[in-house]
Amino acid sequence: MSIRPKGTSGLGTRTELKNLNSFRFVEKAIEHEINRQKDVLMDGGAIVQETRLWDQDSGRTVPMRARKRPTTTAIFRTPTSCLGDRCAMIERVRRSLPELPDARRVRFVEQYGLPDYAAGVLTSDRELADYFEACLKAFPSPRPSATGSWAPFSVC
Repeated sequence: MSIRPKGTSGLGTRTELKNLNSFRFVEKAIEHEINRQKDVLMDGGAIVQETRLWDQDSGRTVPMRARKRPTTTAIFRTPTSCLGDRCAMIERVRRSLPELPDARRVRFVEQYGLPDYAAGVLTSDRELADYFEACLKAFPSPRPSATGSWAPFSVC
């Protein structure tokens, strides 16, 4: 990745980021690297073409190896619009995903007042969670007051 001053058309010196094993770390590493490169340039320094590692413990990138000459590997350029808050493509993919189990478990606890364990059991299987919510349409009480406790099959 590289940064450039607004209004210029040339690309800056490129750095590679490695050791990115989740989308969250990709986002954090890019944010850190943008700020790092800005600081270097604002202090009058120059960006070195290098490969940097993301260190999740310290929350920063660290040098791995310097590049003496451009590599011959295929390089694709990231549109500068992706360096904003969110890339439109990432947002489209995110919106197309079903509700993830952890988010659904939290929603079951908050929306239905279920104990965390019960919500975890229900959301451990998508079909079971879907069935539970379908049952709530016919029987709107997620915790039957007659039993005083929650049992996953007493609702339907």
